[in-house]
Amino acid sequence: MAVYKKKHKKIFSSAPRAKKSVAKAKNENKTDNKVKSRFLNDDKVLKIVKGRKLEQKRKTKIGITLIGFVVVLILIFELSLPVGINDSLENFFSKMGAGSYPIDTYGTSLIDVKSANNYCYVLTDSKMTAYNSSGKELISFAHGYEKPAMKKSATRVIVFEQGGQNGAVFNLSGEKSKIKLENEIITANISRCGVYAIATKSEQYSSAVSVYDINDNLIYEWYSAEDIVNNVAVSPNGKKIAVSTINAVGGEFVSKILILEFDSADPVFSKEYKGNVIYSIDTTHNSGFWCVLENSINFVRWSGKDIKDYSSEYSLSHFVANSGGAVAVFNRIGDKTDSKIIYFNKSGKKKTEFDFSGEISDVSLRGGHIYCVSDNNVFLLSKKGDVLRKTESKFGADRIFVLSTYEIAVIDDNAIEKIKFK
Repeated sequence: MAVYKKKHKKIFSSAPRAKKSVAKAKNENKTDNKVKSRFLNDDKVLKIVKGRKLEQKRKTKIGITLIGFVVVLILIFELSLPVGINDSLENFFSKMGAGSYPIDTYGTSLIDVKSANNYCYVLTDSKMTAYNSSGKELISFAHGYEKPAMKKSATRVIVFEQGGQNGAVFNLSGEKSKIKLENEIITANISRCGVYAIATKSEQYSSAVSVYDINDNLIYEWYSAEDIVNNVAVSPNGKKIAVSTINAVGGEFVSKILILEFDSADPVFSKEYKGNVIYSIDTTHNSGFWCVLENSINFVRWSGKDIKDYSSEYSLSHFVANSGGAVAVFNRIGDKTDSKIIYFNKSGKKKTEFDFSGEISDVSLRGGHIYCVSDNNVFLLSKKGDVLRKTESKFGADRIFVLSTYEIAVIDDNAIEKIKFK
C-alpha cells in the first residue's frame, strides 16, 4: 500500500526567488556592465584627448623657453663680441684655409704691420693686405694713397690717406665702409665696437674731430680752436674719445691729452705735457689707453681718475700691446744698440725691465714671451730677458708677425718669409 507523507510548510520561511527574477537580474547586471564599460571607454577617450592637449601645451612651453634661451644667448654674444655676431662669424670663416710661404708683398716699400690673433695686416705704399698665419691672403685693397696709414681694432681696420680725403673700413671679409670727406685727414682710429673717429683740418678752426657709428652715421663733433689734433682714439664701448693735441708756446712744444664724452664739448679729463710730443694713443685694453710720448708712457683709465707713468732718460723706439699686456723699447740717445725692454701688464703696471744689447727693428708680445729682431737675428725672450731661443733670418727682417711659440713670419719691403726657432 502506498504511503503518503504530508509536507510541512514553515510559516516564517522566506519564499524562494523565482528563476525568472534571477535571469532578469543577470540581464540587468549585464546591461549595467555594458553601460559602465561604455562610460569607462568614453572616459578613456576623454582622458586621451585631454592628455594630448597637455602634451601640446608642454611642448609649446618648451619651445618658447628654448627660443627665449637662444634670444638671450644671441644678445649675450652680441654684447660681448667686439662688433657683434655677424662680424665675428665673418672673420672666423674668412680666416679659414691654408696658404704658403714665402709671400711676395705688393708695392715697393713697407709702411706698417698690424698683428692680431692669428692674422695680420700689411700696409705698403700701394696696397693693404691681410694674411692668416698659414699665409693665405684674406683681403687686398689697392688704396692708391700718397701717404697711407692704418689703425686696427679687435675685428676691423681703418685705412686712410694722411693729407687726403679718402679712407675705408674693413673686416676680414672685405670692405664695410667707404670714407669720403671734404677736409684733409690728419689721423683716424677705430674702436673695438666699430665706432670710428677722424681728425681733420678745418676752415674755421685749427682741427676738427668727427665720430661715426658702425653704420657711418655722424654721432659727435668736436673742434679745437688753437691746438692741432695729432692723435685720436675711441673707447671700447664707443661712448668716449681720447684726443691728443700739440702746439708751440714760447718755442716749446706743449701737448695735451683730453677725454671727451658725447654730451659736451668740455673734456671730462685733461693733462698737459710741456716740452714733449704725444706719439700715439693705444686702446688695446678695455680699462684704459696708453699715451705714448718721447721719453715716457702713461696708462690712463677712461675715467681719468688713475694714471700710471713710466719715464726714462732713454728715447722710445717701439711700443706694442696685445691682450696679455704691452712691451716698450727705449734706446740711449745716440746709441741705438744700448736698449731697454720694459714689459707692462694690461693695467699699465710695470712688471719687468731689462737691458738688451743690439739695435731692435721690431718687437712683439705673445703667450708670455717677447720676440724681437736685431740685425738678422730673431730672439725669443722670457719676460725677464732670458734668451730662450735664437735664430737667424737670411732673408732679413724689418717687421715680424708671430705665428706660434716657435714660428714667426719676417717681413720686409719685398716678401714675407716663415722661419722656425732652432
